[in-house]
Amino acid sequence: MEWPEMRYKELVLVPGLAEDDGMYAVKLVIRSPDGIQHTTGVLGDFPCPIEALRFAFQYGMARIDHRPLPLPEWTVQEWHDRQLAA
Repeated sequence: MEWPEMRYKELVLVPGLAEDDGMYAVKLVIRSPDGIQHTTGVLGDFPCPIEALRFAFQYGMARIDHRPLPLPEWTVQEWHDRQLAA
């Protein structure tokens, strides 16, 4: 499935998502205008693809701006605990 790319300060952020056991793992490719690419490792597991994309773009923008990198707002264990409680 194609996921949206985002252009930020002349760079292109290209997320990659993989679904596994109801969770979405995300990584990010940061591509410069001259074609050089940097790929992150897996940035985390998320309960939905929208959250994964939002986090990947926030991470990429922070990295480009040399700001502190964000952390996911929850952990996989918290997600599983919520599922068991429901």
